Amino acid sequence: MQKLNRSIKAGDSGPDVLALKRALARARGKQKGVVPTRRFGGALNRSLRRFQKLNGLPVDGVYGDRRPKILAPFFDAYGRRLLRQAPKLTPQEETFNRLLSFMEKITRDTPGYLYGGGHGEPLSGLQTTQALDCSSSCSLALDHEGMFNDDWAWVSGTFSYQYGQPGSGKFFTVYANGEHVFIRLHKGPYWRFDTSPHGDGGRGPRLRKLPRFTFRFAARHWPGF
Repeated sequence: MQKLNRSIKAGDSGPDVLALKRALARARGKQKGVVPTRRFGGALNRSLRRFQKLNGLPVDGVYGDRRPKILAPFFDAYGRRLLRQAPKLTPQEETFNRLLSFMEKITRDTPGYLYGGGHGEPLSGLQTTQALDCSSSCSLALDHEGMFNDDWAWVSGTFSYQYGQPGSGKFFTVYANGEHVFIRLHKGPYWRFDTSPHGDGGRGPRLRKLPRFTFRFAARHWPGF
């Protein structure tokens, strides 16, 4: 199988999106009538998740380097050519996409919110299936991609003055004060990674699409991001 230039997920657009759409259609036995759109919208997301579920694969709606070999035969010569035409990601974009994928895993696995959960033990021992609070979940996610400089989860207030550098980032911004911390996502389909719902789902560390206020929070970012 040829190496992908990037992982393909909801919100993306380009020739590789069309290639994935054609391959999924061929996997369903549909050879003709594929609308040649190059945007990864809701219909393609549902189609990919359906394929993943039917084949016993993790249902994450992402087609990346860990993609199932079972779909590879359905990329015809034109589809493989489309994959080669896809834009190549910068190292920062690749890292951010991995961060987003790990946040999606936490979102799927979390049993909910637990005040103090994830503190008092090394980050290397934490699991996505544990009940975590705002600061431990942010610590875990950032540490997973090497964007955290401690072996133990911080409390919210520490993020407000010690994380990375002051100010907003290009890819994400950590907003923190003495009571709470969350991560604002500037790229991708989600607005934030946050334990507080603010009208979007239940409590616990989850990716959320609805915005929330950032007033009285210190903005911090990781260098280069």
